[in-house]
Amino acid sequence: MLIGWIGPQPDKALQAAQLEAINVGECFSCSLDDVLDKCHFGDTLAVWRLDVFSGPDEISRTLKTLNSRGVAFVSVHEGVRIDADSGALVRDLIRDVAKMAAKYQL
Repeated sequence: MLIGWIGPQPDKALQAAQLEAINVGECFSCSLDDVLDKCHFGDTLAVWRLDVFSGPDEISRTLKTLNSRGVAFVSVHEGVRIDADSGALVRDLIRDVAKMAAKYQL
């Protein structure tokens, strides 16, 4: 199942735009823990942008959790797709790039 997550989004206009961009059957505006509870083996978690996460460490932890459950990951805006087979390598690469972006405010 393809599961969309936009995070807790108080801005209704932005929420609607993100939901439309992700374009999946089930999309949630809830906490990260709540959406992870909905993800099971064979599912794919889709987000609009990586900045839905609080930072590089949360991205890394989430991708590690998804990988351990056999859940794929897609970030629509950045064009990132991680399947369960390549999860560890890509997770570490994304974490390092996110840390560099935060450090240099890119």
